[in-house]
Amino acid sequence: MAEENLIVFKKSNISPSVFDLILKYIYTGIINANPNDPNVNVLSLLVAADELMLGEYVTLVQDYLLTKETEWLQKNIVHVLNAIFNQDSCSKLREFCLNETCADPNLVFGSDDLSYLNEDIIIYLLKRGDLWMQEIEVWNSLIKWGMAQTPKLGDRQIFEWSFDDFNTLKNTLSHCISLVGFTGISSIDFYYKVWPYKTILPEKIVEEMVRYYMVPGAPVTSAISPVRFPATKLDPNALINSKHVAIISHWYIYISRF
Repeated sequence: MAEENLIVFKKSNISPSVFDLILKYIYTGIINANPNDPNVNVLSLLVAADELMLGEYVTLVQDYLLTKETEWLQKNIVHVLNAIFNQDSCSKLREFCLNETCADPNLVFGSDDLSYLNEDIIIYLLKRGDLWMQEIEVWNSLIKWGMAQTPKLGDRQIFEWSFDDFNTLKNTLSHCISLVGFTGISSIDFYYKVWPYKTILPEKIVEEMVRYYMVPGAPVTSAISPVRFPATKLDPNALINSKHVAIISHWYIYISRF
């Protein structure tokens, strides 16, 4: 809009500090995308630049983060994914974060920030065929995330939960539970870690799993998602562990593309 021969540009969703950084780039070509600078909110910067269709700037900021700030990206991966997951202009950064997560799921699923992760990202990760997680870890992470969405559940022991409490958790995880490969969970883990929450499981899954454990060799129907990876048994004294195996496999997959 015009006021006294001036053009006034109003974008209330972009903070003045972020806009100042963008203007500095436009007028000087200087980029300040250091995420450790308290005056720089690099994620808000990326989102704002994308909204303003500053494609070259978005690319330059991504390249800086990917070459200079990988450690910061790993430590803040949940917030990074939340900010840029649906931003196509940030595809390089998104692919890096997703690949890092699949190779080392603990970055996300073992993070204190897991409770903040958007549901659509969890679903996307669980649908990928290269997420290097044991199924019981997937289940435990979903329970942790689901309970965090309803804080009162964590204040009481599960035997103190009401029907409504279980129903709330069931609704929260309704889009995720079917993505767990339950047949990859041992009978012991299923009994102690899954069965206490049986009321949140779809009836079809309960029936399938009871039959699976009680009838050796019983076929599994499509009601149960396939297991991600078989258990990796490595010598505890070996120089590499399952995390290293996952990372090496991702390197191989990446190199094989070229």
